[in-house]
Amino acid sequence: MNLFNIIFQESANIIDLAGIYYILSHKHTNSINLNERILSVGLSWGFYESLATNFFPFLIGGKSLEFSLKYIYRSISANTFLFSNLSKTCLLFMWMKNTSGKTKINAVNSLLVYFTFILPLVNRIILIKEESFRSDIFIQLLFEFALTFILSIITKFIFSSQLNVSHEHKNATYSDDEIYQVNKDLKKKDKKKKKN
Repeated sequence: MNLFNIIFQESANIIDLAGIYYILSHKHTNSINLNERILSVGLSWGFYESLATNFFPFLIGGKSLEFSLKYIYRSISANTFLFSNLSKTCLLFMWMKNTSGKTKINAVNSLLVYFTFILPLVNRIILIKEESFRSDIFIQLLFEFALTFILSIITKFIFSSQLNVSHEHKNATYSDDEIYQVNKDLKKKDKKKKKN
């Protein structure tokens, strides 16, 4: 399998973004708390991706008599992609809500590119020789997991700061309905004063 085929196969990860975008923007999920919505979408997407890519090969290959390290490699990859899917969900939500600040926009876009394209491509390249018993594969996967974990924490901090900014902005501005209600109440008070 050459590098072009791997890149072409991993470019299908844009479908993941489209699916997560559709679920996050779906009207029925707006009634759920924001943190619960992001957590449920990210975990369920990660679970089904792990089920499709790792569980069925493990179930079929696990019945063989000989043990292979490739199943341990794949379990490390599955945990890495679980963090990746949670981070992708947070980042896509922030991207949908148009994060404020040029630095945050650049950070969100670059992290989204990492979690969507770079991470799966690097993981696929590392696991090309998963049949061999080499310690460098194990070390590379652990490094990839640690890097993804650190970038997931950075994503959480960006998401938390974005929530704080949006709450401050929400408290500082009034919606049209609130202004209409205040004007309506003032008119009622004026009518009561005129009657008295």
